[in-house]
Amino acid sequence: MVLVGWRMWSHILGIKIDECLKCGTIGQHYLVRRSYWISIFFCPVILLRLKHGMICSTCAEWTGIPMLQMIRGTTSGRLPLNRPRPRFATAEPDQFGMRPTVADVMDPIKLNTTPRPSAVYVRVWPALAALVVVALITVSVLFPAPKTPGGQTIDTSLQSKYGQAHDCWDDGTGIVGCKMHNGTLMGTQAGTEKVCYFNEPLSLTTAKLECDK
Repeated sequence: MVLVGWRMWSHILGIKIDECLKCGTIGQHYLVRRSYWISIFFCPVILLRLKHGMICSTCAEWTGIPMLQMIRGTTSGRLPLNRPRPRFATAEPDQFGMRPTVADVMDPIKLNTTPRPSAVYVRVWPALAALVVVALITVSVLFPAPKTPGGQTIDTSLQSKYGQAHDCWDDGTGIVGCKMHNGTLMGTQAGTEKVCYFNEPLSLTTAKLECDK
């Protein structure tokens, strides 16, 4: 039995100061990447999507941020966001008569420099997926699936159980002909092609053939 499901990983990319539009708190917000996966036996194998945003540390309000904007911010160390900040706009000037600016207070990011294993996995997953694809292509080229003289794919499990693979024909009522390995045709070559498995010699009037569905 194969256990298939989905899971979500969250990784904190950094922290920045901002004003929450829900609770109005001016304080820390976590910059987060969420990755959604299809998992097999609880191991994430297929990446479905990525979401980026920030979470208020006071009320957990989520604010979505475009992925490219988040990448630019975590690369430069500054993440300017065009959003209203009503409480910050009314901040009192300091003792020198200077008002704090958004660029100085809210744009800088403190990056998370100790990523979790899940974050590393998200980064290396494209390379792993590419390696798997290359490996599958290489195997299919170097070790192609065996085929009959007529070009039909052989089911090796049926062949090992019932005998050699042959090109046969089904007219809708049953198998009406098969080509032997020496090239001779027993019966008629009419109807739909199928692969049937048996060991020669064969009598079509007495033998029961095992064929692909």
